[in-house]
Amino acid sequence: MERAVASGFENSELLRYNLFNADFLTASRVRDAVNRMMPGVASIEDGVTIALRLPAGADRRASLMAAIEMIEITPAETSARVIINSRTGTVVINSAVRLSPAAISHGRLTVRIEEDPQVSQPEAFSRGQTTKVEDSAIDIAEQGSRIAMFRPGASLARIVDALNLLGVGPADLVAILEALKQAGALKAEMTVI
Repeated sequence: MERAVASGFENSELLRYNLFNADFLTASRVRDAVNRMMPGVASIEDGVTIALRLPAGADRRASLMAAIEMIEITPAETSARVIINSRTGTVVINSAVRLSPAAISHGRLTVRIEEDPQVSQPEAFSRGQTTKVEDSAIDIAEQGSRIAMFRPGASLARIVDALNLLGVGPADLVAILEALKQAGALKAEMTVI
């Protein structure tokens, strides 16, 4: 046996719309758009909830809710975010990401350190001890280093274009973005998953 549960849709004083993402600017835009269509109907309760005062009656309310659902709203721009998947090397940068003045140098720098330990034997009957002598070889090579300069407020498109010109791969891009964040030049929330 089943029994219907009263939802309050037909006669409750307020109906509440909840936004998918909490955002006061988007909530204000929704309230203003509803109030342009039906003055004095909508008010904001918090960053997520819009309260609607609609006349009682399920049929009338359903018609008004359908009209409200069709209102086009431009949501507020999301906050600046960079999401990095360290396992796959995927980097996603949204359009709100900006840079402070910065310079990035990216070259093919190779530092090779080779250890070739040698054994030093003392002469016979000299009372010396056998010792290990380190023999290190250090080789440094750099090919085609370039530098990219970003002006204040550089956008996502400018960042991506410049890093592509540098031939940056996903691993290098992650390192560059982390260094920019550490330097305070990257104006975004960075999440590594």
